[in-house]
Amino acid sequence: GISLASEKVELFKEEFTAWGINVNGSTGAVGAPVARRSAICAALAIAIKHKVSTRKHLEKLVTQCAHPFMHRRELMCSQGNICAYISSLRYGVTYRLPPNIVDEFTSMCMLLPLAEASIRWAVSQQVSCIDATPLREGAVETVVPKSLTCGLYRLCEHKGMHVRMDWSDS
Repeated sequence: GISLASEKVELFKEEFTAWGINVNGSTGAVGAPVARRSAICAALAIAIKHKVSTRKHLEKLVTQCAHPFMHRRELMCSQGNICAYISSLRYGVTYRLPPNIVDEFTSMCMLLPLAEASIRWAVSQQVSCIDATPLREGAVETVVPKSLTCGLYRLCEHKGMHVRMDWSDS
């Protein structure tokens, strides 16, 4: 049944791109192509310079950052207020960006060059979990056997989302 796309076969190549991800076999670097990250930085720089945007443009900007940042999840911490800010806006209206959002865009711009992982990095034996509510926050961490961390890394990923405790069910 399924035909092979021979033009996409990448066997025994030291450097290649697959599913929009650059892989460098000699250095172990894995990430979104540099040209893509540069283009995202340019789009962010325009928003930073003009300090105005619409909800739709902000959604597109933030969405474009998800692919590069998925290689270094800790860099997503630069998006602390943007999701809540975007959800508070109406479509079709141009808004002046508040300073904290401009700061987040600046941080995102500066972090995009670092949005690469290495397939040679060791898997940490430290496992942690954090959670927060509007009134309290908590964090736990522990060290587990190497076999467990490798299994967890291989088999699962927790996907979160921006939520509010006071959202209505309607």
